Amino acid sequence: MRINIAKKLRSLIHNKELDVVLNGRRIRDRKADRPEIIYTSTGDLNRDKYLTLNIKQKKAIKDKSKGTTLIAYNKAAEISNSSSKHYIHEIYGNPKHLYRLEVHLNNDDIKEFCVNAGVDFNLGLVYDQHLLIQLYIKTINNLIRFAYNNKPIEWRDILTGVITIPPAKQPPKLTKT
Repeated sequence: MRINIAKKLRSLIHNKELDVVLNGRRIRDRKADRPEIIYTSTGDLNRDKYLTLNIKQKKAIKDKSKGTTLIAYNKAAEISNSSSKHYIHEIYGNPKHLYRLEVHLNNDDIKEFCVNAGVDFNLGLVYDQHLLIQLYIKTINNLIRFAYNNKPIEWRDILTGVITIPPAKQPPKLTKT
């Protein structure tokens, strides 16, 4: 992904014009602490450079194996600073910026999705791109989603950069790419 999704999500979360639904509940009190949302900044001794955003189910706050987690971060920074996974950079054509939005699921979440989708739970699921995308979008929507004037903002628009929203300055609008 070429857009800084962690910063984009932080902007959406902070935008007072938007409704935020976190773990299935619309947030009414924007000033209440949200332990489900964790921002981590890393950098050098002079400034923060990289933002990582974690959004967790309540049951995953203390034990990540008990629930779902969404993680948005700068993959290029991770590779250059602490990983030997340089092949990932090569797969994407060595871009200067490479961001990632991951979902961490447990086995029970995947089984439940398969039951609801009417699909057999088996190893072959990892080869079904359509099903994996459905699982990905459903999982993200269950953790956090946004709306403007009661109209949902689609994750595909957020992930592709179609939607541009400066925090609390103007309502969301679609732009042509």
